[in-house]
Amino acid sequence: MNINIISKYLQLLRKSNNYTQDDLAKELGISRNGGVIIGLN
Repeated sequence: MNINIISKYLQLLRKSNNYTQDDLAKELGISRNGGVIIGLN
C-alpha cells in the first residue's frame, strides 16, 4: 500500500472529525509510537 495515500486519508479523517492524532488512534483501535501510527493486529 502506498503510505502517502494512507497518511493523507488519516489526515482527512482527523480534520473532518476534529480529532487529535491520539483520538483518531483510539477510534481506529491502533497505537501511536514515536509519532507514527502502527496497527495492532
